[in-house]
Amino acid sequence: MNNLSINNLTYQYTGTSKPTFKGVSLAFESNQMALIYSPSGSGKSTLLKTIAGFYPQYNDGTIDGVINFNHKNISEFSEWKLRETISMMFQDPMQQFCMATVEDEFIFTLENLQIEPDKMGQVIEDALSFTHTNDLRKREFKTLSGGEKQKVALSIIVAINAPVILLDEPFANVDIKSRLELISLLSQLKESGKIVIGIDHDLMGYENQIDQLIGFDEDNTTFKPLDDAAVKELFNQFNDSTNRPLSNEVVGEPIVNCEDLSIANYDMQLINHLDLDLMKQKTTLITGPNGCGKSSLFKTFIKQHDFDGEINFDHKSIRKIRLNKYLQSVGMIFQESTKQFIKITVEDELELSNKNAFNHWLDDDQIAEYTQRLGLDELSDRVIYSLSDGQKKRLQILSMVMMGHSLLLLDEPFNGINIEYVAVVVDLLNHAKAKGQTQLLISHQTHGLENLVDYHLAFDDQKLTYQEAF
Repeated sequence: MNNLSINNLTYQYTGTSKPTFKGVSLAFESNQMALIYSPSGSGKSTLLKTIAGFYPQYNDGTIDGVINFNHKNISEFSEWKLRETISMMFQDPMQQFCMATVEDEFIFTLENLQIEPDKMGQVIEDALSFTHTNDLRKREFKTLSGGEKQKVALSIIVAINAPVILLDEPFANVDIKSRLELISLLSQLKESGKIVIGIDHDLMGYENQIDQLIGFDEDNTTFKPLDDAAVKELFNQFNDSTNRPLSNEVVGEPIVNCEDLSIANYDMQLINHLDLDLMKQKTTLITGPNGCGKSSLFKTFIKQHDFDGEINFDHKSIRKIRLNKYLQSVGMIFQESTKQFIKITVEDELELSNKNAFNHWLDDDQIAEYTQRLGLDELSDRVIYSLSDGQKKRLQILSMVMMGHSLLLLDEPFNGINIEYVAVVVDLLNHAKAKGQTQLLISHQTHGLENLVDYHLAFDDQKLTYQEAF
């Protein structure tokens, strides 16, 4: 029976006035799965990286307290022993991939673990079989969707076979069906004797699977297990699986018209001979399984992906619109928020968006209001890359809405955002829509979107068809 204990742990980044968290004391044992749920910026990822031994070794900060595995201080472990004991899956799996293909990444990992070459093939096969991703073995990472990359990252964690598994937002980009399957697989890992500790902002699917739900205390200074009443209250917010009905009739003027549209990703056909209208000043939700072509469709709409057929924007072929002019009307919120930022600080980024806005749908008072409601007002002088992923995502959404594009594409905009902030983002998007913006939304997380979504398009057999609910 293995055990992991955290004793009076405090972590503070160099140059900051107060610790990210302090006095954290938690205990975990084999055959247990714990989930950490707290506001973005509270230090969840920092806590996991400290447990994994990445911080403060690879970060400029100070640590007090002790982390023990089987009553031994992990600070005394060799790098080899630490990696053999604790494995971690990052929020962005591309941060931990070193090779070009899935198979080469497995081989690189197993070589570092000194697995004998003649045993590697079976280890890889077993790990991919566990996550039902054998078909991805020969694929290049650049051809995979965000959800497929997360599945591969989990497969590699399985292959490492460490007794402690840490997961930072492991299912942010996976479809709902895959999410439930993967949570079930984590439960199987738990039952096999692992200690599993995860972070997630969406609690759907975890009820009856986890042994501890850990949150921030009332003073927002330390992590602690939540009591039964608090756990029940939180899960109740995510347990509504009722389909939300939508209008059966798609009406209005199209802003985008697709005629005989076909899109492929290398040798994989994603969309085949599609005819589709997307309506002005509406929010259309697009769903479908990982790898079906959702993000590729968005890249096509911003002229970053080849296509056959025709795409018309405001009744004009996008092939005939100069890119610079086109991107003044069409903007995109990428899955990876760091791709979006140009300036160094939060304040600079917002000022740049306001200065260069194509439509000023938010006045100065409204910008200040949403900055405060999104929890960004106290971060104005912070360097963007020091923010948590959830904070970056909220900044990314606000700055892009401020730009005032006629058509805004949002690719998984709610990743890393607590449900409390989802309501603020929905309010912000509805404000922009009322001013004239059209929004296309890819999101596996649909909690709290009832007052935003007007239409729902679902992928099926390389087509997109309107649905009567979401």
